[in-house]
Amino acid sequence: MAGEFDFYRAPKRKRRTIIEVNVRIFRSLSGPCVLVVGSLLWGCGDPPPQEPPLVVVDDDGPGWRVEEIRVEPATLHLVQGERRPLEVRFFDRHGAPVNAPELLADVVWTSHDPSVVAIEAGGELRGAGEGSAQVEVRFEDLEQVVDVEVRYERWRKVSLSYGRTCALNWEGEVYCWGANTEGLIRSESPTGMVFEEPTRRTGLSDIVDIALTYSHACAADRRGRVYCWGDNRGNQAGMEGADLVPNPLRVGELEGIAKVAVGRQHSCALSHEGEMHCWGNNVEGAIGEGAGVSIAWPFKIAIDEAIDAMALNSSNTCALTESGKVYCWGNNRNGVVNPRREESNIPRPERIVLPGRAQSVAVSVLAACAVLNNGEPYCWGQNATGNIGFLPNIELYDPTRVPEVPALSHVEMSPYGVCGLSTTEELWCWGVNVHGQLGHGVKSRHAEPAKVIGEHRWQAVELSDDTTCGLDTDGEIWCWGRNDTAQVGDGRQVTGHPLRPVRGEARFSKLVTSYFSNCGQLLDDHRWKCWGRNEEKQMQSTESGSISVPSDLQPWQPTELALGGMTGCGLVFSGENRSEAMCWGANSSQGLGLNHPSLGLLDPMVMDQGYRSFQEISLNLNHGCGVAGSGEIWCWGNNYYGEVGMNPNLYAGRPRRVEERSDYVSVSAGFYHSCGLTAGGEIRCWGNNAYGQLGRAATQEWGEAQTIASEATYVEVEAGNVTTCARTSEGEVHCWGSRGFFGGPFTSSTATEPMILSGAWEDMELYADTVCALREGQVSCAGDNRSALITEGGQPYISDFYQLSLDVEVTQVSLGQWHLCVLDPEGRAHCKGFNLFGELGDGAMVEHLEPYPLQSVPR
Repeated sequence: MAGEFDFYRAPKRKRRTIIEVNVRIFRSLSGPCVLVVGSLLWGCGDPPPQEPPLVVVDDDGPGWRVEEIRVEPATLHLVQGERRPLEVRFFDRHGAPVNAPELLADVVWTSHDPSVVAIEAGGELRGAGEGSAQVEVRFEDLEQVVDVEVRYERWRKVSLSYGRTCALNWEGEVYCWGANTEGLIRSESPTGMVFEEPTRRTGLSDIVDIALTYSHACAADRRGRVYCWGDNRGNQAGMEGADLVPNPLRVGELEGIAKVAVGRQHSCALSHEGEMHCWGNNVEGAIGEGAGVSIAWPFKIAIDEAIDAMALNSSNTCALTESGKVYCWGNNRNGVVNPRREESNIPRPERIVLPGRAQSVAVSVLAACAVLNNGEPYCWGQNATGNIGFLPNIELYDPTRVPEVPALSHVEMSPYGVCGLSTTEELWCWGVNVHGQLGHGVKSRHAEPAKVIGEHRWQAVELSDDTTCGLDTDGEIWCWGRNDTAQVGDGRQVTGHPLRPVRGEARFSKLVTSYFSNCGQLLDDHRWKCWGRNEEKQMQSTESGSISVPSDLQPWQPTELALGGMTGCGLVFSGENRSEAMCWGANSSQGLGLNHPSLGLLDPMVMDQGYRSFQEISLNLNHGCGVAGSGEIWCWGNNYYGEVGMNPNLYAGRPRRVEERSDYVSVSAGFYHSCGLTAGGEIRCWGNNAYGQLGRAATQEWGEAQTIASEATYVEVEAGNVTTCARTSEGEVHCWGSRGFFGGPFTSSTATEPMILSGAWEDMELYADTVCALREGQVSCAGDNRSALITEGGQPYISDFYQLSLDVEVTQVSLGQWHLCVLDPEGRAHCKGFNLFGELGDGAMVEHLEPYPLQSVPR
């Protein structure tokens, strides 16, 4: 067989011309062909291509010119900040391609409007601003015009993990919000600090991809380098010998990287050429080369073909090749690598047998999923959280078609849920939904596949354990699910250090606060409105779930009300010293005093008729106490430390009398102890005394009431966690218990004398180990300040009263676990502090059940 074609060779000379060379080809029947070019011999192997290749040569002799250039694409759509090259091809007079990279050096690129399209080095186009512009591409006397449309999209990618979210914009900047675990958001700020608004992550620029997990993160920049920071105890941040990498640090000598992914303690990077490298904790084989010790240096994954995508979670890793094959390795206890193999770890890539080629893969510690080229999603592994698409069970599944899901193009998952992006740009999610993280508009323990609520068009989705974020086709971020550290992007949810007005026009005569809940009694008709934690139906028995604005207490409106951590009780008076007590909520440890066989959630029920005469009730986590019309104190519920007034480790299913004394005027139920105030101003306490909170030398517990040794006459007493505080008839505030909250040691105390806080006060409130007092319309607080409720100065404990800057005159103060509420003279309520369950009453929700837009964003 013989033939002829054009062939060009390029010695280096000053001038570029194109010279035609005739080449004769000889091929034997059994061997390769030989090209004879002048005195040179060339082996050509396979038959030559149909179009002869051309090579530029430098020569002073005659030659052919490039007669045509073609620029692709002829029309280009860019996002502002996006960079993209154009492809320029050269052709000779015969229309044959001239494959000569050197020609690009003579190409001149011109933007007709640099404010819309900027020309970067090497002719790369960058979207500079919204609008339309033309780019002229010229080579010698040849030119072509490209029409460019630039639109604005704020975000390029979103990534999230437990308690925090990060986003990458088109300018290559990374912004994060939520909990600052391991300094992931800002290394110089305290770990655990909450950033309520997107905050620029320093040390990163020109970023093209990011990945975030529980306590570390990684990013790839435009030059193909990888940077990681955060927890490094498994070498997942790529630094040998350091437990923490506070700021982004380059990983090894990786170059040409396009994508990054992270698991709990390992990380991986994928190059433009399809090579995958991993590093970090390899105890269960997540790195892909035998289970063993952690490694900080990137290890190349041994898969014979180019990899297109990767997925990591906990100690599992999966890869998707360009041909659509899926490989997984690592922890196999839940059948993620191979449901049919019994090994707990499979440390090298294992092919997943699917009924077709895949286009997307996702993995969690319990299961894995892939989307086939025909759009069908298949999942395999453990179905304990419903990830396979069925209601949960403990079975292991081979790759199984997820039912009732439309054709998908992409899938993502967490240990508790799965979301798929449909070919029509909808999101479908299934799995655990206790925080509303599936975006169905409701909460449920488990949910089968259903569309995310709303008419959004989506281009990407990311999941964490209990929060989900999506990127819509306009480049905006929407998040839903748990928001206790502002990870959804609603900063109102977390902390409100400036006092916030409670939403609505209600005016209250008094407030009742406990744990994460509040109720206020209206001035006009004495009804109650409540807000905050209601998971146990302690404020509204018709429906469980947090309440973020004042809502009617249902279905009963008592005269007096008490709130516990998970319970509520009310009193209705029917005559002098006559009342009916009714309680509701969680009956764990018989905390409702109803002697009811159920320990679950109960609707309002009347207490035993023998105890109709309560004049006052106090509740805490799992027990309560009341002062009867006779002056006796009766307690019920949990009695682990003797807080009900009987031998410890028993509980009282119904109210029992603490002692025979009948001169009590008030009672306070603390976390694990209780105190009563007598008509003569004496304080008697019982229960846990590990820190001396009963006013006696520290012991473990007292099952009988004991008098606090003091010569003062008291008018008010409050029992907290490991603290008891009381106000004297002179207005002084005395406290007993853990002195560490007031400047002393945290060890058990043998001291019986009270800690005396400065000043004379009109009123006092204690919850847990924070005490506040009121005087002349101003509030001062002392004790536990770890939630920054008293002051944001970073001091965890305040030894003496510190005046709060509230900007309102106060007539009443009430305290919860990490928040406080006050009334102003007109009866309006204001709250500050943590807002985990809507306890600030301003409409913020701890859980967003449908997509919530990221609002506080830089542009």
